[in-house]
Amino acid sequence: MDILGLLAKAFSKPKSTKACDRCGLHSAEDEDDCPHCKDISSEFELNVFKEKIELEKQAGGKLGQLFFMVALMIGVLLLLSILEN
Repeated sequence: MDILGLLAKAFSKPKSTKACDRCGLHSAEDEDDCPHCKDISSEFELNVFKEKIELEKQAGGKLGQLFFMVALMIGVLLLLSILEN
């Protein structure tokens, strides 16, 4: 994709999404079936899928906390180096 295509995509109107009643993930409003869970037939498989999604969300949250703590430590070290001078 060229630069103009990237700019057009960046400034285009975002697509409307809807939350799936089964899995809770978002998909395009114009899709009839959820692309995430349409092939899941049993409730057991659906529960395993939901559990996997929840674990991925928790892992992402922990990563965010780690980045925040590293940024905080860097900020404190910079502040201490400025105050020493």
